[in-house]
Amino acid sequence: MVLLRNEFAAQIWWRYYECDLHDIINVDETAVYYEMPPGKIWYEKGKSSQVDKKQKHSDRLNAVLTCRADGMWKASYFVYCPRHPVPGGISNMNELSTYPEGHYYDDQESAWMDGRLWDSYLRCCRHTLWGQVSF
Repeated sequence: MVLLRNEFAAQIWWRYYECDLHDIINVDETAVYYEMPPGKIWYEKGKSSQVDKKQKHSDRLNAVLTCRADGMWKASYFVYCPRHPVPGGISNMNELSTYPEGHYYDDQESAWMDGRLWDSYLRCCRHTLWGQVSF
């Protein structure tokens, strides 16, 4: 596996060796599940795993994490599924104001990235990622 990784890295760097590490950006999105149903949660041995009826289904948000090849952490973009979706974006500004500052937030019915959210991500994170650029 190490050999395969090294061969792949050699091919990539041969092709992009002129790129500054500052300009190489890695973006990864991952689902974060919370309020999991009883069959999927951790609970203390010997204790009950019962949850309220309203908690029978888990909630999920999508975390989009970004860093540069030079090691700088750049942006956290979280997409959540709103309880009462509003077409086109942020549905509950009161709830949004309770979220930690320094990150970017949006909502989408399925909480997965789509074209609208990628566009929003690039627009809201562009200064953090690249400095002064325009789209």
